[in-house]
Amino acid sequence: MFLVVPCQVTTLIPPWLLDPIKGPYWVKTCFQELLSDAVLGYEPSLGGVILAYGNIRLPENAVTWVDYTPFGKVTCQVKVLLFPLKPGQRLIGRVVFVGEDQVSLQVFGVFPAVITVDNGLSDYAILDAVDAVSTDGKSEWRQEAVEDHREKIGIGSWLRFEILQVQLGASERLFLLHGTLKETREQLTGEEKLGLLDEDQVRESFSLPSKVQSKRKGRRRSNIFKQERTPREKEPFSFEYSSLGDPLLDDPTLKTVVHHYFADHSPEEEEEEEEVDRDHEDTRISPTKTTMESIGCSTKDSTSERKKKHSKKDKKHERKRKKKHKKEKRKRKEEEDKRNRKKRRKHSK
Repeated sequence: MFLVVPCQVTTLIPPWLLDPIKGPYWVKTCFQELLSDAVLGYEPSLGGVILAYGNIRLPENAVTWVDYTPFGKVTCQVKVLLFPLKPGQRLIGRVVFVGEDQVSLQVFGVFPAVITVDNGLSDYAILDAVDAVSTDGKSEWRQEAVEDHREKIGIGSWLRFEILQVQLGASERLFLLHGTLKETREQLTGEEKLGLLDEDQVRESFSLPSKVQSKRKGRRRSNIFKQERTPREKEPFSFEYSSLGDPLLDDPTLKTVVHHYFADHSPEEEEEEEEVDRDHEDTRISPTKTTMESIGCSTKDSTSERKKKHSKKDKKHERKRKKKHKKEKRKRKEEEDKRNRKKRRKHSK
């Protein structure tokens, strides 16, 4: 019933998002906001409702620039958990509202559906909310209110229906399922016989195999999830520039700006990684000298190493001092803001 579907998403971004350091992180946040708005909405291109998304990935040459346009076109690859809806599919819903000519349902407590009298509802005895008495989450019917011996439908009852049409609302996210109680198919699937899916069945429907056979003989089977956790090589994230037949711009050289591809790092984590890289660069040893120089100038080497150690310590102290200075400035500004607010309140009174 639920499917994991890979798909592509395209959007336009302004040029100020293309910072070579933090640009990929900002582009990823744009896609996250765009996809979060599409959750629990019907997507006509996929033919279903998006329940969740994940594994946002930007391929090479993801951003394409075209002449005479202020925005760039971006494409990303995403995996989506989809609830497909199509005519002829059978679902189970709970009655929420009872009217004269129709009954409204809720599928999984979220998605709305409607069944009219023409679509098999006339074969049942419809009861209003006045005729039903709620007792501990169940609905019991008054025998005096209904003299008909047909099956009764009221608020809280469960119905298995078949989808006739998916009607879209004013916005693409809103939709309504039109169903029928008439049986157009003779055979039922295993899921429909059980009614609703259990949690174990939902996991089995889109679960991955835990083990895969190794290529070499005599080895034990390796686990997929352990292989995915191994660090991957960083792929380049490039911005491609394409012209519209301009002879001055159509050069054989590629006009791209390449920087490191982000995985799941925030700007703060990237800054920390840059500081660690600087420390590693400081600790690098100078090129190896010849054996004669190393033997004859052992004392000089020791003094140079001492100077390097002192220089490293000085750099660390300078960084700490700058951080403290920034914190003090922030505290002073906050105190001044508080004082100004108090003064404004006094003058306003």
